[in-house]
Amino acid sequence: MGIHRPNEYLSSILKMENREIITHKIHRKNYVPSPEMLSINIDPVTKQQYYTFHWKTGNVPPNIEIDISTDYYLSSKLKDKQKFGTKLHNHDFFEIVYVYSGKCMSLISGKEQMLYSGDICLYNLQAIHRLQRFQPEDTVFNILIRQDLFQRSFLDMLAENDMITDFFIQSIYTINNRAGQIVLHPDPNYHCEKIIQSMIEVFYRDEPMSHSMMKALLVLLLGEMTKQYRSHFDMLGDTDSNRLKLSDVISYINEHYESITLEELSAHFGYTTRSMARYFQRYSNTSFKEIVQHFRFHQACSYLQDSIKTIQEIAEIVGYSERSSFERAFKQKYRISPVEYRKRYQNKMSKSTKIDG
Repeated sequence: MGIHRPNEYLSSILKMENREIITHKIHRKNYVPSPEMLSINIDPVTKQQYYTFHWKTGNVPPNIEIDISTDYYLSSKLKDKQKFGTKLHNHDFFEIVYVYSGKCMSLISGKEQMLYSGDICLYNLQAIHRLQRFQPEDTVFNILIRQDLFQRSFLDMLAENDMITDFFIQSIYTINNRAGQIVLHPDPNYHCEKIIQSMIEVFYRDEPMSHSMMKALLVLLLGEMTKQYRSHFDMLGDTDSNRLKLSDVISYINEHYESITLEELSAHFGYTTRSMARYFQRYSNTSFKEIVQHFRFHQACSYLQDSIKTIQEIAEIVGYSERSSFERAFKQKYRISPVEYRKRYQNKMSKSTKIDG
């Protein structure tokens, strides 16, 4: 199976004589995790050991929200040198795998799936996985997306329309999802492959505004992936059409997170509070309270980074009547205070204005 939409620029820099260009551009080319960067766990399905990678302890610069690397075929000798690269692992950031040429095998939860040229695979945060390539022509791009950027991108989409799938919702809110991945095959009716190639090209060209362009392309990609994914299930038919959709619940919480209660949510969907509580127990590992808190903190972080509002004002906007309770809850979640968070992540435009913490 050939590449569905070849990209002249990528094909050029992937030629053997030009691959030093890619090697030079990859931020993570010498990524060797130290012990403190890894959590070692046991996969409950396969009983095998796996590693957990954390964005904040990697060697990606803190201002980078999207990182792209390239996987090539590795000989047995080189595989031995890659201590962690071929091991089972998961991570606290999202990964989109794009098979540019050849093929590879995705192993997840003990199940193997072949991916071919043009295929795009999105792993959720819980997926315990690894990839295997077989031949020198097998080239796979790994697009790594910081979790908070992925969330912001989807929350923006959610605020405008309801084009969001339960898969993404389940992954963001660490809800049980046995599938663990979405695989999209080339489809002339959608532009997923074209957009993802544009992201990769922008990354390697590394021109001014490249990171902003990649974030804009990410929103386009997620929207197009959502449309194709949803279209696939429309064709298969909804096997559980009477069940309350999690995306509808999350959308309503997103619109009313400042003051919403479980009683209000239940009444809106015609449930008793007891039934709604059971709904969360059945379909997630996350409580109603934790999801509401997530939306509040997501908005609070946005204000801390991009506004000159005081901590008191932010606390009130996101639903806390007292600054002290907001600060206590914030520090419990992020391990730093709102003031420290602002100092660390505040964007350059806001820093030019004096802010009353």
